[in-house]
Amino acid sequence: SVDMTGLCHHIAIFTNNPKRLLSFYTRVMGFIRLKESVAEMPIMKRIFGISAVCRLFKLQKADMMLEIICAEDKDLKPGQRDQTGYSHWAYCVRDKSRFSKRLKKKGVHVITVMRGEYPIYFIKDPDGNLIEIQQN
Repeated sequence: SVDMTGLCHHIAIFTNNPKRLLSFYTRVMGFIRLKESVAEMPIMKRIFGISAVCRLFKLQKADMMLEIICAEDKDLKPGQRDQTGYSHWAYCVRDKSRFSKRLKKKGVHVITVMRGEYPIYFIKDPDGNLIEIQQN
């Protein structure tokens, strides 16, 4: 039988301002910068439809990996929020209420929505990508 189990290997985020996102994910969210590499234009064009050389930054925190991608010498157009596709990603912590309070102290706007009697927390990174704060 084929093993169909698996975990998410990484989440990739395109940005026009990698310095700002790297600062947010390392200083605020506690990720560690692993490595930086370059993806040539033919590869980016074939996979993502982007005619540009891109710089890739790999970040990690425990088993979670992020890849921040920035096109060199070209501004990427922001995704439309009313289209299908990426909506948000969820970040898992031990105590989401306590973690959300720590984020507020760091100046991060925390969106709190009540689902029945339980709060759901969301934040946005500096590019506006939505992140749900989950509890394990």
